[in-house]
Amino acid sequence: MGTAFEISSAQFIKEHYPVLHQAAFGLGSYQIRQVATIGGNICTASPSGDMANALVALKARCEILNADGRIRIIPIENFFLDVRKTDLKKNEVLQSILLEKNTGEKLYSGYIKVGTRRSMECSVVSLAYHIVSDNSETIVKAGISIGASAPTIKFAASASEYLLNRKLSSISSDEASHFAEKVMEYASPISDIRATAWYRKEALFNICKSIFDTFDKLKTCSAL
Repeated sequence: MGTAFEISSAQFIKEHYPVLHQAAFGLGSYQIRQVATIGGNICTASPSGDMANALVALKARCEILNADGRIRIIPIENFFLDVRKTDLKKNEVLQSILLEKNTGEKLYSGYIKVGTRRSMECSVVSLAYHIVSDNSETIVKAGISIGASAPTIKFAASASEYLLNRKLSSISSDEASHFAEKVMEYASPISDIRATAWYRKEALFNICKSIFDTFDKLKTCSAL
């Protein structure tokens, strides 16, 4: 299990799993990233976990080892049962995280979190997205997940499916809004000292729509 610093510094992660790279790079401070591990971020089972959220979007799997040497593998979204509660039994440890290999198609992948300050902040809401398109920019795979919006990090299955077979470069404003509405089906935020439930819903809806605006800006920059 690597540290957040090792993950954010790995060129392979940056190229093939940008959402995980960004989540690790934005975690805590430089000093915290030196010691915080991806295993700890997952096993804490916080709904605000940055790297954990990225891994849910990536459809990662957890390899769990028990005291008898037996291994079981489950989807990471099933690993989280409730706030600070995981599927680990008393005689088990999280041994490794398994990721699907990207096959060289175009990637549009990133991590957005909203907080009450710019650094060393626990997310008020967060969005992880990992979208794969073919060379014609038709979306062939999509993983969308949200953090700090429910008791556990949620994989937005219907929103992910909605994107399939659409042209990434030509998603309309209406389609972006409909996508955001589908993501919101998985959100059940609470009000606490950091934000109200209303604010969390508004912020999440807006950042969901914004990822396609970001794609348009990237296209414009790359054409210059």
